[in-house]
Amino acid sequence: MENVLSEINVNHLQSKLSNQKLYIKTALTTETFALKTINEISVIDLIDEFNKSLAQHLKKRSSAFGIATTGIILFLVGIVFKVWLLSLSSVLPLIIGITQLNKLDDPALKSSLRLIMTNGYRDFEFNKLDHESSKIDEFIFNVKSILNTFQK
Repeated sequence: MENVLSEINVNHLQSKLSNQKLYIKTALTTETFALKTINEISVIDLIDEFNKSLAQHLKKRSSAFGIATTGIILFLVGIVFKVWLLSLSSVLPLIIGITQLNKLDDPALKSSLRLIMTNGYRDFEFNKLDHESSKIDEFIFNVKSILNTFQK
């Protein structure tokens, strides 16, 4: 019979450690790994993905800001030259630009629990900003302790 030595639940990542196996359940899969096949376990930050999402976020933000600025410029030109129709037509781009700016979510740095095994590696994503993610370090320590007993 297997003992559950450690357990973690972060976002959509649930993991259990027994004295012989590591069980990992995500939103899409459930996997079981024999501890003797695991060489290393660690947490990596997915910086490349963050940089890509940050670049897309900045493009969308500058586009929305440009639309809102166009609305402001049209409004001011309409006021200065007393063309009220031009001033009224500035409302639509201003509303669209502000709406797009408000809808933008800041990109988040995701992390991954990485298992390095004899036949490759597996990554399991989670959000480090989750309040439970601080327990991952303790979980990894427990896994490494068990792995050290297998390697001796």
